[in-house]
Amino acid sequence: CSSACSACLCDYSNQLSWDQFDRFPVLKWLKELVDDAKPDDFIKAGAVRWASTSLKGLTERLSGISQMYLFVISLDAIEGEDNKTRHWLVNMLNEGMNISIHLAKPLEMVPRQLSSRMRETLRHLYPYAKDGRLKIGYVPKIDESKTNNLARIFIEPIPGSPAWFSSRPTPPLLQDLLPEPIYQQKLNDESATELSEMISGTVYYSADKIRGSVPIERWEISEGEVRNFQDVFAVLQGAYIDQFVIKDPYCAAGDLQRSSLIDLIRVVLGIANNIKNMTIHCREQNFKDLRYMAPYKIKEVLNSAIINDFPTIKLIIHVHNFKTSRSFHDRTLDFHAIDNDGCSITHRYDLTGGIDFLMDKKASTKIYRYQIEK
Repeated sequence: CSSACSACLCDYSNQLSWDQFDRFPVLKWLKELVDDAKPDDFIKAGAVRWASTSLKGLTERLSGISQMYLFVISLDAIEGEDNKTRHWLVNMLNEGMNISIHLAKPLEMVPRQLSSRMRETLRHLYPYAKDGRLKIGYVPKIDESKTNNLARIFIEPIPGSPAWFSSRPTPPLLQDLLPEPIYQQKLNDESATELSEMISGTVYYSADKIRGSVPIERWEISEGEVRNFQDVFAVLQGAYIDQFVIKDPYCAAGDLQRSSLIDLIRVVLGIANNIKNMTIHCREQNFKDLRYMAPYKIKEVLNSAIINDFPTIKLIIHVHNFKTSRSFHDRTLDFHAIDNDGCSITHRYDLTGGIDFLMDKKASTKIYRYQIEK
């Protein structure tokens, strides 16, 4: 779970404290206690523990280096993680570093199955993959029992080359590039050979493959700029929309958000030929929020507002529980359209600021459109 749930800490006796629970700092503290009590195999092998790890410190240690290799379990992390590792990667690439990323698990490349955060990450990384400075590959034949002993970061797979290890299980790259404790040690003959074999066994993704998750169109709308919805939703002109799926955790949070949602539906119906079905995914707010309403009440109010204005639309509303859906951050619009030949295509829009930012010309926002053929 994201912080705590009924399987670990939450029950009705402590319901008022649920929002304050977070078991992860406690787990980290307990693991550090356990690790401190264990003999340190890396220290025994001659490694030096990095006392205070940081991406800034790693940049300093890589000064003057033009090639870096990273070994991780996968590329992305759960929704809600910060983007500091991604920003660090992009900065290193901009400074001229060549980076090769080796994944123990294959990279999901189908846009409809990616989170908006993952698609955003691939948008940032694609230009570097295109010019060859970034390589991302999957290692299909890797011995899982040895993954925790492989260097997480290294410069070249030759004996005597500096490398960085961790005793922690290998995390996704964008979750934590430096899972403490981190150790620096020069590669020996055995570790250099293992890394060479890993590199030779890597199957790299082409830039075109990564591009499959890059948007077809992009709009950046500044604060005060008039919204040109005819341009943004031009692909929907006269289309028959069999299903319109809205995902925005805050689209029913208050009067303003619900009003913005109604305005968006009205805009779409002014461009498309029809909307047959519509599904809305929103989220219950923190019970301390002044806008808080019980899930059943959210559904009742939203259903009444939409059906009153658009009685022909078949509507389904999902109100996700606040406690169990903290990883719900996507703000997407999916239009499943059917053309005159009966072919189905999905147009997906990622919204950086949500529907209320999209509809409010006082706000700035970015919009990305993807095309997903069935």
